[in-house]
Amino acid sequence: MATCVNFGVEQYFAFDPRSIPGCALWLDGADSNAFTFSTGSNISTWKDKSSNAYTGTASNSPTLVTSSINGLSAVTLNGTNQFFDFGNIVNMGTSSIHVFAVAQFNSGTNANIISKSRSTVLAGRWFFLRDGGNLSFAIDPAGAADVRATLASDTSTSVRLLHGFWNRSNLFLFQNGTQVGSNTSSSTTNYSTTDPLYVGAYQNSTGTGPTGYYLNGKVAEIIVYLSSLTTSDRLQIEGYLAWKWGTNSSLPTGHPFLYTPTYSRLFQPPDVDGNILWLDSADQGASSMTLSSTTITTWKDKSGNAKDFTSQLSPVIGTVNSRPIVDTTGGGCFTNGSFSIPVVYSGFISGYSTITAASNTWAGLLYGTPDAIFMLRAYQAVLYIWKGDGSVWGNPSSTGPDATSNAIYSFVNPSSAGSVTLYVNGTSNHVNSGVANWLTTGLDIGRWVNNSYPWKGYIGDVMFYSNAVSDADRQRLEGYLAWKMNLRGGLATSHPFRNFPPMTAAFHPMLLSNSTLWLDGADSTTNSMTFSGANITVWKDKSSNARNFTASGTGATLGTSPPGLVFTTNLYTSSHNASITANETMFLVFRSTKTSAPSFPIGSSAAGGRELGFRTTTSFGIVNNGVQWGAQQTATSNVTYFCKSTVTSGSATGFSINGAALSTSNISAFYGSTTTQLGREGASSFQYEGTICEVIAYSRVLSDGEQRQVEGYLAWKWGLQTSLPSNHPFYKFRS
Repeated sequence: MATCVNFGVEQYFAFDPRSIPGCALWLDGADSNAFTFSTGSNISTWKDKSSNAYTGTASNSPTLVTSSINGLSAVTLNGTNQFFDFGNIVNMGTSSIHVFAVAQFNSGTNANIISKSRSTVLAGRWFFLRDGGNLSFAIDPAGAADVRATLASDTSTSVRLLHGFWNRSNLFLFQNGTQVGSNTSSSTTNYSTTDPLYVGAYQNSTGTGPTGYYLNGKVAEIIVYLSSLTTSDRLQIEGYLAWKWGTNSSLPTGHPFLYTPTYSRLFQPPDVDGNILWLDSADQGASSMTLSSTTITTWKDKSGNAKDFTSQLSPVIGTVNSRPIVDTTGGGCFTNGSFSIPVVYSGFISGYSTITAASNTWAGLLYGTPDAIFMLRAYQAVLYIWKGDGSVWGNPSSTGPDATSNAIYSFVNPSSAGSVTLYVNGTSNHVNSGVANWLTTGLDIGRWVNNSYPWKGYIGDVMFYSNAVSDADRQRLEGYLAWKMNLRGGLATSHPFRNFPPMTAAFHPMLLSNSTLWLDGADSTTNSMTFSGANITVWKDKSSNARNFTASGTGATLGTSPPGLVFTTNLYTSSHNASITANETMFLVFRSTKTSAPSFPIGSSAAGGRELGFRTTTSFGIVNNGVQWGAQQTATSNVTYFCKSTVTSGSATGFSINGAALSTSNISAFYGSTTTQLGREGASSFQYEGTICEVIAYSRVLSDGEQRQVEGYLAWKWGLQTSLPSNHPFYKFRS
C-alpha cells in the first residue's frame, strides 16, 4: 500500500492508479524496481505495475536517467532506434479506453509515445503520437481510417501531462488537465488485434516491427484504463501525475488539485451515490447497534436514512475469519416494515448458512415483504435470487452457489422490467428475469415467511442502493466487503481489489460537477485572498468561475477562531447570481456574534434574490429578499454552524443545519437580476456581524449522497463532526 499520512484521526494515502478499476497498464519511470538492466542504466525490461504484470522488452538499450524530471527518474529514448515491445496486450474489447502519459519531446519531429497499431488500416488499433506537427490521440473504429483528437501545430518540448480517451462515442485530448482536441466516432465492436503494444516507436504495415516515429525524448509515466472513467476519476489521475512530475502549476483554474496533491483514504459504502441502507456488522458502537450484552436488539442504518432493523429471536455478535459478524445460527433475524426496495436497485451482503443440503429445506437471507417481490434464499444449501409478485416467479438461469460457503453476494437490477444478476465473489453467477418490479414495503434479513425458514448462519454488512451501480462501483463494494470480511482470496484473480483494498480520493468540493462558487476562509494564501494591510480587499472564488467577492469600502479582517472573514460593518459584492430561477445547492459555514435580528451573512443586491440569514435571534434559514422566508432551523449567536440550502425549480426551498434532516418550504419564485453579496442585504440593511468561514455553491440540487459528502467534508474540516446526526454516514470518518 502507498505511503500513509495522518491528518488528525484520519489516515490518508498517496494516490495509487490501481484504486480506479480498469487499470490495464501502468508504467512508472520513477520506480527503479520496475526495470531490469543489461549494464549500468541501460534498460532490458520495463515491468507493468498493474495487476496484469506485463513486461516490455527494450530494444537498443534506452536508459533510465535519475533526477530527470522533478527530481525523479525517467526513461530516455534516442529518437533513432530505441523502443519497448510489450507484445499483444491491451486489446480494447468492448471497453472505453483512457491513456494518460507524462512525456517530453526533445524536438518537433514526428514521434510515438504509445500505440497498439500499425501503419495501415486495422479495426481496433489506437495510438498516441505527434504526426505532421500535430499531437493526436486516435482510434481506428472500422478498419477504414483512423479518427483523431488533435492539438494542431504542436511543437512543445516541455514536460506535459497528456490524456487521450475514447468513450465509444467521442474522442478527447487533454493537455495538463485542459481539453485541447475532440472528435466523434461511435462503435460497439468487440476489438481484438494481435499487434504488439509499442512505447517509443510505431509499427510497420504488417505489425511485425518498427517503421519509425522513434521518440527523441523522455517517458516518465503511462497509465492505460480499459473502462469508463468518471470526471472525478480523471481529475484524481491528473492530480496524481501533475504533482508527481511537477506540472501541477499548469493545471487549469478550478481544478481540484491545482493547489493540493491527490490523497486517498480507505473506501466506504457511502462513497457510492444512492446508498439507501448500510448495516455495518463490524461496528458495535451506539451509532450502529443497540446491544444487550452480545445480543443485538437493533441493527442501525448508517446511510443517514434511519431505516433501523429490529431483531427477533436474539441474533448475537459472532466472529468468522477473525472478523466481527452477525450470528443468526440460533434462528435470529431482523425486520423493517418500512424499508422499500426500489424498482431499480443494487444490493450487497456477505455470509453463509449452516443449513446443509441434507436438511431438504429453505433458508431465507433477504426477503422483500409483504409479497416476496424480491428474495435471496437457499434451498438444499443452494442460493438463488428470485423476483416475483408473490404467486408468479421467474426461474434462475442456472444453478446458484453453495450457500454454506462464506461469500460476497452482489445483485444489480438495472430497470423496472429488467433482469437481476447475482454475482458471487465478484463473478456473475446467474440471472433471474422474473416479473416486472415494483416497490416492496418492508425487508426481512435472515428469514423467509416470518420465522418459518430462518437463515441460521452468519451475516456481514447489508447495503442497498437506489440505482444500478456501475461495474466499477460494484467492484469497489465487493472489494470493501472482501477485505473487511477476510474473503479477498475468493475474488477472481482479475478482480481489481483482490490484491489491495479499494481506496477513494479524499473529498474535494470541485470533484462534484456544476460548481459555481467556492470561498475558503481556511486558505489565506494569494490563491484565495488579496490583502491591503490587515484587511481583505478581495475574497477569491476558487472554482473555475472567477466570481470573486470585492470589498465595498473597508475589507474584513482575517479571524482565527474559527478562521475566516470577520464582519463588523463590511460588505462584499460579486457577480455570482442570486436570482435562482432553476436549481441551486449552497453550503455556508458561519459564526455570528450579533445578538439582534435580522442579519444576513449571505445577502443579495436587490429584491427577488436568494439570501441566508437570521430571521430571529434563534432562527436561521433561506429567504427571498423582500418577499418571503423559506425553510428555517434553529441557530444562535456565538456558535459555529454549517448549513445547507437548496432551491428546486426556482421556488421550492430546503434548509438544514449541521446535517440535520432537511426542512422544506415553497416560497414565491426568485426573480430579477440580483447578485450575491456577503455581509448584508442590499446596500445597508441588516448587517451581519461575525465570521464567514466557507461558502460553496452548485447550480443543481445535489443528490442525497453528494450532499452528505459535502456535509462530511465541512463538518470534519471545521471541527463540527460531533454535531452531525449519529446516523450520518460521515459521523465517524471524513468524506
